[in-house]
Amino acid sequence: MIWKLTKTLAGAVAMLCVVSTLALAEGMTCSQDDGKNCTMAKNADGEEVTVMVPSAKVGDKLDCTDKDDGVMVCKKAIMMKK
Repeated sequence: MIWKLTKTLAGAVAMLCVVSTLALAEGMTCSQDDGKNCTMAKNADGEEVTVMVPSAKVGDKLDCTDKDDGVMVCKKAIMMKK
């Protein structure tokens, strides 16, 4: 009985960790590039932040996450085609 309860609780904690990581990701759009890399990104509120995303151009969707040290880490969003 205790083994089942422990296993269920561990599974729930693991799911919460995965979901919380996904909830922190913020969708942004590249608003300025230097020809090779995205250098500025705009969030849904219209605020612009400095980023460095290799091979991203103006208009590309970005997945960004705030790290504990205040650095914004972004990558080019992967778009799935049907």
